[in-house]
Amino acid sequence: MRKSAKVYIGGVLSVGVGILLASIIADPRIPHPARLIHCLVLAVLASTFKIRLPGMQSSISLNFVIFIIGIGALSLGETLVIAVSATVVQSLWRPRTQPKTVQVLFNIAALSISISAAALITAQLRGGHGYVPGLVIASMIFFVVNTWLVSLVLALLKGDSPLKTWRTCHGWSFPYYAAGAAFAVIISAYAQVGGWTTALAMLPGVYLLYSYYETYVRNKSVVNNATG
Repeated sequence: MRKSAKVYIGGVLSVGVGILLASIIADPRIPHPARLIHCLVLAVLASTFKIRLPGMQSSISLNFVIFIIGIGALSLGETLVIAVSATVVQSLWRPRTQPKTVQVLFNIAALSISISAAALITAQLRGGHGYVPGLVIASMIFFVVNTWLVSLVLALLKGDSPLKTWRTCHGWSFPYYAAGAAFAVIISAYAQVGGWTTALAMLPGVYLLYSYYETYVRNKSVVNNATG
């Protein structure tokens, strides 16, 4: 492994783990335990529905939808606990190749940084009429920060351009993410008038997005392999 990659991975791990521990210690309260449990169960379940995208060694799952909802509905510590649990399940649930411990820890740290950045930057917008715009901005920040953290480590490991790596790895994932983020914003907006119990009950419907996109990627990959 390149020295620059080792330094970068160490830095991300230090920052990510520090943020995770500080968030939990600073605010250990659980204001809505039922909502937390509901989101945690759904996030873990969503982590088992994985799509392996072309150009990526890892997979993408539906759990990011719950992360976005958590940014607006839960405390930062609660959302990070959900993210950690979901990431572990996604990494260990029927992987094609057994992930290394450092890979799992890096993903956890990158998610902690991404979710924290999105939550902190949009904290002032998530109340009242700014709730939905704030969640939209949070979704954008989360995607940009998380994908760049991952792209940078891949670029350092391979010695490629970070921008080229980002385009290759996440060009496929962006439409899937955008559709899932839109779904999360709609559910969160509905919860403001219909209540969280009813809103979260709509989440299983996001499986249709997974089913459609998994079929699309599989068919597209077959076509590309046939013409490649």
